[in-house]
Amino acid sequence: MTLCNAARTQPHGRNPEGLEPRTRELAAVLAVLLALVAAACDMSSSPPPTTCTQIGAQCQMPDGPLGVCQETRCEAGATPPCFACTPQH
Repeated sequence: MTLCNAARTQPHGRNPEGLEPRTRELAAVLAVLLALVAAACDMSSSPPPTTCTQIGAQCQMPDGPLGVCQETRCEAGATPPCFACTPQH
């Protein structure tokens, strides 16, 4: 081993950067996944609407729990499509 090579090696066979290439790759993949998950999370704290405008949307039931919007018959004079907030379970 030359003096130059000895200066580049670390104790216990570690490379100068401190991490093995596989470990750096894994850390980079995990960082990207964490960023994607964080971006996908809805961080808004606004409550769901009490009126429905599309099938399958979340809505707030009058008595408190969350519901889901479903198409329903329109009342007299209402323009279709008409929706109602119904219990999820």
